[in-house]
Amino acid sequence: MVKDKNDLLAYCFLLGAAALWGGNWLAVRYVVQVLPPMVGATIRMFFCTILLLLYLKIATGKTISIKGIGIFIFLGLMQFGFNFLQYIGLTSTTAIKGSLINSTTPIFTILLSRLLIKEKMSKYQLLGVLVSFLGVGWVITDGSWEVVRSLTFNVGDILIIGAVCCWSLYTIYSKKQIQATSAVYVSAYVTLISFFYFLPFGIAQYQPGWQQSASFALVAALVFIVGVAIFGLVFWNKGVGIIGAGRASVFINLIPVFTLLFAYLFLQERITLNQILGGIIVIGGVYLTSVSRFTINMNKQGNKPE
Repeated sequence: MVKDKNDLLAYCFLLGAAALWGGNWLAVRYVVQVLPPMVGATIRMFFCTILLLLYLKIATGKTISIKGIGIFIFLGLMQFGFNFLQYIGLTSTTAIKGSLINSTTPIFTILLSRLLIKEKMSKYQLLGVLVSFLGVGWVITDGSWEVVRSLTFNVGDILIIGAVCCWSLYTIYSKKQIQATSAVYVSAYVTLISFFYFLPFGIAQYQPGWQQSASFALVAALVFIVGVAIFGLVFWNKGVGIIGAGRASVFINLIPVFTLLFAYLFLQERITLNQILGGIIVIGGVYLTSVSRFTINMNKQGNKPE
């Protein structure tokens, strides 16, 4: 329920962020069908780096420092791993399946937090993990037991799972840095380092002359995926700043919904009943985990969630 105009504004920002991130899967899927994947990724990271550094300077007056560079080298590697596996994975799987698998990021984050930094996991969170993994299994097998029995999985789907693991590790280990500095500072620093990881791969895959055959659609897709990196972050942070992370987190579940809609409208990707069913199971597991975590945190603070 919208309580006031501020809540409505927050919901608009959060819906905008979810729509941008959902559309990003569509744009990347298109780019990797036209350009060598690492060329597209390197172009994106180059412009994202410039824009984020400018935004950091304008918004905060700060520039990046070499102090504490070790953790940023690691975080840059995780961001590189996410994008590298996403771009390669989307050459052989669909935007819809990629986004549905990606929606398990909160689940992998909770699981890896338990394994690596010994965060406690409630029985409801464990149930959410199991439910979401069931949903992912349904999506990548398309509901076919024969795929499981013969182990004939789509390589692209497996790469997207690897990308999710990279982003989960980034989320876990970036938390302290964001609290110590800011989300914009961390994003700018990590993106700069990630660009240098991408550069040799982009050079290796570069093919002279592609600019002459570049279509308006390709240019628009490249502009969009660069814009998503900036405006997705800005919209999300503004929404969270108004209503808080707990209430905002549910909007993450809308990303695959937007991807499914856009992919159907613009890429004519086929939507299957198994994808819809698997997506519902995944989102249900994420919701179960998120609600239980939010409830636990509120109870620890002596409050009841609204």
